[in-house]
Amino acid sequence: MTDQSFEYEKRLKKSFIPSRGERFFALKKHLSEQMEKVAGRPVVMAFSGGVDSTVLLHLLVCLRDKGEIESLSAIHVHHGLSGNADSWADHCLSVCQQWEVPLQVVRVSLEHSSDLERQAREARYTAFEGCLPEGGCLVMGHHQDDQAETVLFRLLRGSGLDGVAGMPVSRELGSGVLFRPLLSITRQVVENYAENVGLKFVEDESNQDQRFRRNFLRHNLMPQIEAAWPGVSSRLAQFSEDVSEVNQLLFQQTKEMAEKVIEAPPNTLWGGCSVIDVASLSSIDRASAQRVLRYWLAANHLKMPDRVLLNSVFSDVMDASPDAEPVVQFEDHQLRRFAGKLVLICQFEHKERSELKWSWDQDQAYELPFSGGRLSVINGGEVRLPGGAVRILFRSQVPAGMKVAVKGRAGRKSIKRWLQEYKVPPWVRDVIPFIFHGNELIALPGIFVTEHYACEPHLGKKLSWKPGF
Repeated sequence: MTDQSFEYEKRLKKSFIPSRGERFFALKKHLSEQMEKVAGRPVVMAFSGGVDSTVLLHLLVCLRDKGEIESLSAIHVHHGLSGNADSWADHCLSVCQQWEVPLQVVRVSLEHSSDLERQAREARYTAFEGCLPEGGCLVMGHHQDDQAETVLFRLLRGSGLDGVAGMPVSRELGSGVLFRPLLSITRQVVENYAENVGLKFVEDESNQDQRFRRNFLRHNLMPQIEAAWPGVSSRLAQFSEDVSEVNQLLFQQTKEMAEKVIEAPPNTLWGGCSVIDVASLSSIDRASAQRVLRYWLAANHLKMPDRVLLNSVFSDVMDASPDAEPVVQFEDHQLRRFAGKLVLICQFEHKERSELKWSWDQDQAYELPFSGGRLSVINGGEVRLPGGAVRILFRSQVPAGMKVAVKGRAGRKSIKRWLQEYKVPPWVRDVIPFIFHGNELIALPGIFVTEHYACEPHLGKKLSWKPGF
């Protein structure tokens, strides 16, 4: 061991001896009080090896050694974007070994794209959620300056009140919680602590790259704003707390309004997401309607839209002509209006579907390829199924101009007309399976049975189809 590393290890060990000085007493007391809020939970530190997470991990180890934390471990996400990524992981392993903290290194794969920041962030949180034990608490080292940057960044991006409330101190994460105990502590205090204790930490060179918007704000805009208005970071952080309080009141009001406009989907063909009644949403003022829409999207686990996208939902979807079927693309979902409802549909890959055979008398459940869902048959229906295999076709394969008579309805009509009359959603029409015997249509599962293959209720079979989206 070199003299330098020996001196560093000696200082690390000394740092666990309670100091007689009061210099960081307030910081330690603050963290101790904050961690009482998650007492009894297994604590997992999100450890990048940077100064913020190193300081927080050091403080948590102190609390563990005092008996205030029962279980402490750490997770390091290896993004593989930097040539130094391996050395950062090695550094984190070394620190955790010295401090007797179990560490899990998780490697993630990223595609090089124009929005690498967002992609890396999403990969991190997916890794965090996957590694968090049941009822666990993921602790992160974000501080007051990070909060101020987040608030300003979201203001500039055009976020609404939810966005400019900044990062919450705590929120649900998977089967546990995410907790940020240092959000009221300044960067200067954190860096002073690291210097005083003699902590070693890594420097991510990408944090200096001002091609990333967050870095441009941190290294360019914030210093200029702070120079003109000293103390702006603390005021922005306080602003986020004020907005959070207002949001709590608005959230309760929004929840009450949402319960009046959000409904269960009419049937399984509409997908698994709840729907919004357009007439009910239109009856409330626009600002409240926008909050209800945000509430609905959050309930379906989608991120908050910016103001531009939110406005387009109203201008392009809500306010479209009655006979239109407008669509707005939202992440991997489509937001559509159909039959007086707003609907969220998970995007699925459109592939050319080929004809299939189904021996229903041998396999009463059939998983369709191409995310086509699940076909099933049970007793007690009104479909007279012929023995042996039946054909499964899709709309593009059904003979053009084909007309059929449907049980319980008058006349012979085209498939297009029957789909319209039964209000089959447009996004379903190309993927729902048509059941044929030879060249004759038997049924559209869960919708109708043709006259020729119908029987008395409960004497035949019941065909069902559950979509794969």
